[in-house]
Order: sequence, then C-alpha cells, then structure tokens
Amino acid sequence: MASVRQDIADAIAVERGKGMKEAAPVEDSDDEDGNEEQRTALWEKLDRQRNASPSDISYVVIRETPYKTYRALFQWLLTREVTFASIRSALLVSGYLDTNPSPKSVYRLCHQLGIEELKRMALANFEGQLSSLNVLQELFSSNCFFYPELRAAGLRVLEKNWQDVKAGGGLDKILALIKKDSSDAKEMMEVAIDILKRV
Repeated sequence: MASVRQDIADAIAVERGKGMKEAAPVEDSDDEDGNEEQRTALWEKLDRQRNASPSDISYVVIRETPYKTYRALFQWLLTREVTFASIRSALLVSGYLDTNPSPKSVYRLCHQLGIEELKRMALANFEGQLSSLNVLQELFSSNCFFYPELRAAGLRVLEKNWQDVKAGGGLDKILALIKKDSSDAKEMMEVAIDILKRV
C-alpha cells in the first residue's frame, strides 16, 4: 500500500515541479520531455501493479473525495484533458445526470493537493455553469463559504445577472436561504454582505 501511495505522491510532485519549472527560465529544451518520461515510467509502474496477482495488490481507502474525482485527476495528469459534470444546481434546470466529477469536487481536491492549473480549469468551468437561475443557490453553499475563489466567481456572475436574479425574486430567495439553515448563519451573513456590496 505504501508503494501505491508513493507513486501517487510522485505523480503529484512531478506535476507541482512542472509548474515551478515552467515559471523559471529554462535553457534545456528537453526539460518537458524529462517530465513526460517520468510520468510515463510512473504510469507503466502503476499498470504493472494493476496487473499483478490478487495477493500482490494493495488498496488505498479514500473517504474524503469521490473516486470519480481522483479518476479525473489522474486522467488530467496523463492527458491534460478533463470533462466536468454539471453542477447540481444546473441539474435542476437540465435534469441531466453525469458520471464525470463536479468542477467543485475537482477544485477542492486540487486546492488540497496544490495543483493550480487543474484548479483554475475547474474554477472556470464552475463559473461557466452559473446563471441567474442557480447562482444564489451556489453562493449559499458550503463550497462558496470555504473557498473564496468560488465565492468570487459566484459574485461576478450574480453582478452580471443581477437584474434577472432580482426579477426572479432574488432578495426573497436570499432571505429564505438565510432563514432556512441557521447552522451556517455566520457564513450566510458574510455572503449576503458580499452580495450587498456588489449590487
């Protein structure tokens, strides 16, 4: 089990290191190839472990983050591509269910692991899914309470769409959300104050 954990840590370290190397002046044009070779070797090692006999397999139990979020992270580490699901508040509008991870889930994981590029992609996807129909629900969610960048994205969308939100009973919805759940009253008041400052 320690070997698999180390392999995952190595993949993340390679990704963090790549970001730092790109920011510094680099004379060696083969530098990116070296990172690619490291990633390829790492994933070949993981494939060998996956194909090992059942008695050789180790398991890692992760309870804080859904499997599909880690799967998306590993897919992105290998391919630099990721597909996000619709956020739940957008599902209320479309009714479509998705097996891909939520951009909020990917954002939280990347925040914990310090993977800035994928974190920015998740943030942009999250902001792109916000509309006058779901922005208040998202602003008053725990994700926006604890992650200032998610809150700022929601506030930008709210500011752009304020007339539509207001016409749809936005102020009444804000008050109803605050009254509904008093356990997060402090955070809700902070969001409400941020909204009042913007509109």
